[in-house]
Amino acid sequence: MGEGMTKMAIITTHRAVRMMGKIVAGIMDRGDDTKFFKTEHEARAWLKKAAPVRSGLEKE
Repeated sequence: MGEGMTKMAIITTHRAVRMMGKIVAGIMDRGDDTKFFKTEHEARAWLKKAAPVRSGLEKE
């Protein structure tokens, strides 16, 4: 994923697209941080819950 991006939500109503996307995400070892949703509302809720906003100023 891009620098600073920790989670990705993909919105599609097409079942076949979701199935193929899950396969590709798994092959790319992104199955845990990439999810597919039918609605933007569901996607945004998961992103807010799953990925806290980081400012990039935290000490490592």
